Parts: sequence; structure tokens; C-alpha cells
Amino acid sequence: MPSSKPNRTAQNPRDQISGTSGRLFIMLFSIAVLIAWGSLWLAFQAWKTGYDQKSLVGRDTARHIRKLVDSKPAGISATTWEDAVDHAEAMLIAVTGSNLLSVPQIEELTTEIDQCVEATRRNPEQGPALLRQLWNELAKRAGPIAEIYGRPRLIMP
Repeated sequence: MPSSKPNRTAQNPRDQISGTSGRLFIMLFSIAVLIAWGSLWLAFQAWKTGYDQKSLVGRDTARHIRKLVDSKPAGISATTWEDAVDHAEAMLIAVTGSNLLSVPQIEELTTEIDQCVEATRRNPEQGPALLRQLWNELAKRAGPIAEIYGRPRLIMP
């Protein structure tokens, strides 16, 4: 005699569909997350490569200003002059590392620094004024980042 109770071992077709649908959703969601993560990772790697290139060019540019140490103006102690050049070099590293300037702008800055160094070699007495002018120009381009390391007293406006 057949029982009026439903057979619990037989599965309802709706249960199979919803179980499969849930697994499919999780798989598709997982794949979407992996694709998004991979895309973001690749984009970050591209940005980081460009940033590293700018940083290297910027550090090379900052080294150009070290040549000013050899052109100490008369009446200024070697320590004071070297401190001013050190601050300018640190400021250049901060500005070029801030990612505010493009590589062509950094190369243009290198030319300006080389001109400043050459003018100071010809007339060391102009050194503080030229360094102040260079600092002021960079402060206009980079804003407050140029003042992170503090302007030395020798080249205060």
C-alpha cells in the first residue's frame, strides 16, 4: 500500500536548479573578482614603472646642483653654503619624486640647474641669488612640496 507521505529521498527539480544557480553565481563572481584584481595590478605596475623612471630622472637632476658646493661665494662660510646646497638638493628630490612634473619638465629643470651652476661658477657672488631664484621658480611649479625640507636662511626671500 502506497504511503501518503512524500518520499524525502527524491529531490525536487527546483532544489537542483537553485543549487546549480548558486554555484554558478559564486564561480562567475570569483572570476569577475580575479579579472578586476588582475586589471588593477597591471595598471598599478604600469604606473609604478613610470613613477620609478621619473624618480630616477629626478634624482639625477638633483645631483646636478651638488656642483654648486665648489663655487662658494666670498663672505659665506663653507658650512652655510653647503647646507644651502644640501637643502636645495633635498627639495629637488622631493619635488621630482612628488610626481607633479613630467619627464620633459624634469629635463627642462636640469637645464635650468646647469645654467645656474655655470653662472655661479663664473661669478660665485651671484650664487645665493641664483639659488633663491631657482627655489622660487620651483615653489611656483610644485607648491608647498618645495618647502618640505625648509628653505635655508641664506636664500630666504
